[in-house]
Amino acid sequence: MANQENMEDFFVNENSKDFVIFDLVFNYETLKKQLAKHEEVFKSNKGRGRISILKSQYEGKGPYASLSTWINPNPVTEVKYDEHLKDREPVTKKDDDLPF
Repeated sequence: MANQENMEDFFVNENSKDFVIFDLVFNYETLKKQLAKHEEVFKSNKGRGRISILKSQYEGKGPYASLSTWINPNPVTEVKYDEHLKDREPVTKKDDDLPF
């Protein structure tokens, strides 16, 4: 898979309870290192990341996890309140014709 990396020491286990879909079992140190290795991915996506739970193509194998390593080439910059619709004329109370 392009822009994906299998999660190391990260297991997706089925659960016998009907209200639990999966149990995610991981080693904290391994996960911390893997996430730190891809710090630029999280920076380009406003601190967010994606871990996908995938179904194995092999018979008898369970689901597994994959970390997205896609870096957003065009990150959206946050628009401040003052910058939003700067060309629009301010509405005064007398001009306000909204019904609510």
